[in-house]
Amino acid sequence: NNRSRRDQHRRAPDNITRSKTLSIVARRQDMLFSSRNWALRASPVATLHPDAEQAVAQAMQEGASPEQVESMRVDIAAKRATRMEQIIADRLAESNYDAHGRAVTLDACKLGTGVLEGPFLKMRARKRYNYQTANFDVEYTPTQAVERCDPFCFFPQPCRHIREADWAFKLHIMPRSDVEALAKQPGFDPLQMARLLAMTPSFEALKLNCVLVGTNGKPDHAALRNRYPVFKYRGPVPREMLELVAADERSRKIVAAMEKDKVPFVFGTVWMCMGITLSAVVDPMEQNGSLAYRV
Repeated sequence: NNRSRRDQHRRAPDNITRSKTLSIVARRQDMLFSSRNWALRASPVATLHPDAEQAVAQAMQEGASPEQVESMRVDIAAKRATRMEQIIADRLAESNYDAHGRAVTLDACKLGTGVLEGPFLKMRARKRYNYQTANFDVEYTPTQAVERCDPFCFFPQPCRHIREADWAFKLHIMPRSDVEALAKQPGFDPLQMARLLAMTPSFEALKLNCVLVGTNGKPDHAALRNRYPVFKYRGPVPREMLELVAADERSRKIVAAMEKDKVPFVFGTVWMCMGITLSAVVDPMEQNGSLAYRV
């Protein structure tokens, strides 16, 4: 009895760790995502657009003084900086950057690390009512996006820092509806997607039972039932592979241009599932060969 009482006193209550962690998460979120914590300012020696330079040159020809010309350059640069600041704010709002950033902050406080993916190109569906047909028309427009990446589904090249990684895999555990929605994204081969949807989803070929863990600390096999293990690869892709499987016109043109220079590898994105290559494209938002992940 005395031993059991000592064990109870030594055991830390679960709610203490949870409350402290959530408190730290809330403070970090208030500092990082409570309001716009960034701004753009025009440089005193800004390089203007050719059209703006032409307007300045015309003002000089009309007899404007050097002070007036300099004031005109500063005003044009300030207006363009304000406009660009609003464009960046709109794109961050459309990508729901604050919500994904908060989720990454929660991962960092709970697990010690968080992963944010982006920016990357994504097709966004918008419904518009058609008065002639009395139905909704779905329009797909390309937009920039960011997403929180599950640290347990992120497999980068072993390295000291994510900047040193040449490639990374990201696992998407998708139901059938998400795979069908993925087929509408640019660069996916419709024949390969139809071939995948005709197959029964299975995780048997993967040793990833630790991906989803239940509350009892054991693998949650029920959560993987009827789910497709879709992998997204970012990194160097052999040029010959893109020549064979590239589905979009843009990637084929880039590969054809690189064939003259004999470039062996191209930085691209490949989607695969259950032995089927779904998409292989040149990354439309390549960041100088660096991965679009922030850890």
